[in-house]
This record gives sequence, structure tokens and C-alpha cells, in this order.
Amino acid sequence: MGTHAAALGITVVAYRLARKHAANPRYTFGTGKIGVLGGFTSAVVLAVVALMIAAESVQRLVSPQPIRIRD
Repeated sequence: MGTHAAALGITVVAYRLARKHAANPRYTFGTGKIGVLGGFTSAVVLAVVALMIAAESVQRLVSPQPIRIRD
């Protein structure tokens, strides 16, 4: 949940930055790319976390940990 919130936060920051500088003439082709880059960055963050979870799952399948049962 924390990684999803962080990815959503990246997207919100990119959206606000794009809206703030929408009328700025320095951005010749507009600020649309800021939102696209924000979305891409959040997708990459989520993909990295998904790969880390998959690697941990494979590791636990290959060498399972014993479960300690309370008496």
C-alpha cells in the first residue's frame, strides 16, 4: 500500500507541476510530457517493487522456512 501511495504521490506532484507551468512560455511544446514522465516513473517504481516481491516468492519456494508452532 505504501508503494502505491508513493506512486500516486509522484503522479500528483507531476500533475500539479504541469498545471502550475501550463502558461509558462519556456515550455515550448506544453507541459504534457511532465504528466507522462510522472506516470512512467510511478509505473517503474511499482514494477521494481513487483519484481522484488516475485524474487522473494521464488526464494521462499526454493528454500522454505520452517514454521515454529507454539506449545
